Amino acid sequence: MKYGITREMRFVFLCSAMPMPEAYLKRAERLYGEGLDLSECVRIAYVHQVYGLFATNLKKFFPTAGQATRSGEASGITEEIRGLYENANRNKIAAMKQSGELVRLVRLMEGAGIRAVPMKGVILSKILYGDATYRVATDIDLLVPHEQLSCAKELLLAHGYTCLKDYVETQKQTEVYESKFHDYDFESENGVRLELHWRVADYKNAELLTIDVAQSELEFYGKTLPSFSAEELLVYLAYHGVHHGYMWMKWLVDFDALFHHPLIDRDRVKKIAAMRKMTFALEASESLAALVAGENETRTVFGTQLTKEMLKVLTGSNGVKDDTFKAYRLYLDGEMDRRGLVTKKEKKRRIDPSEKDFEKFHFSDRFFFLYYIVRGPYKLYRKIIKKDESDRKTKGRKKADR
Repeated sequence: MKYGITREMRFVFLCSAMPMPEAYLKRAERLYGEGLDLSECVRIAYVHQVYGLFATNLKKFFPTAGQATRSGEASGITEEIRGLYENANRNKIAAMKQSGELVRLVRLMEGAGIRAVPMKGVILSKILYGDATYRVATDIDLLVPHEQLSCAKELLLAHGYTCLKDYVETQKQTEVYESKFHDYDFESENGVRLELHWRVADYKNAELLTIDVAQSELEFYGKTLPSFSAEELLVYLAYHGVHHGYMWMKWLVDFDALFHHPLIDRDRVKKIAAMRKMTFALEASESLAALVAGENETRTVFGTQLTKEMLKVLTGSNGVKDDTFKAYRLYLDGEMDRRGLVTKKEKKRRIDPSEKDFEKFHFSDRFFFLYYIVRGPYKLYRKIIKKDESDRKTKGRKKADR
């Protein structure tokens, strides 16, 4: 279990590649032949949201996996593996419904004169795997110009959607919320979740995908949709994964699929990454994918601190924002700042209330202003006091020892 990567985790990652490279298949076959805990493999596939891809390749390349062989059992696959296949089929149905709703929403936006660019979700599945139903369907992501955001929100509300962030009520709250975050969550009457974006990242310098650069097109269920070039998308996937520490394996699987795509112009990818100061994210993502896939581990790029920190999140968090993830985000904030990717305005707004603060307190403008002014110095004061208390306790223990 080198670097904390278990045999089962590696097997799931390899079997989530679509199409599955020959080198990946050989490694997967070797792991399977040596023996695996299939229950753990299934658990990992669910937790890391790759069970659609994993189930497809497992059924295709390892048809005997999970077969009942113990005496007294009926022939055929076990209930656990059967459940995996059934859930993958349910995901396909959910993805098809989501795809239909996505096309409907884009048409509604176009009718209202709003330019909406779909991203991630079923669109990414279509781009990466040629099929909109392979990725786990969680929500729809639409990117709209900030100046058309209010109109887009009103349109969604008028067509059966409910905003899940209705605690952002006043003009002051709206201004600060939209300066700090980058999307609003909505839910339809029949349970479809949607994220309405006006930018794709909290950091201005990480806004790799914008409305203006969406000059490509994608045929999707009879509708031509605006999209991004594969090279722009790859750099974004690298940043997005690094930003979240690849907490879910599905993001690493997506990056790896596009990174190895035969139509990718690697020189253009490097130029885009260098121009946006994202080379570090691209290299770290490549290293992480190679490590998890079991490639030659002597490459020097594997040893970067960023890759090691992401490995801790991927192998330890199980898709949950735990203490490991929080520690990683503090580390990444420092890395972003050190690389000059954080603006002065963004440094200042770090003392702003978090999204949980918005949800909990329903700020009035006056309270919001006071909280905004006081919170930063108070947090610093608490840190200083805590440090002083720690120093006093340490000195006290030393005196007692004497």
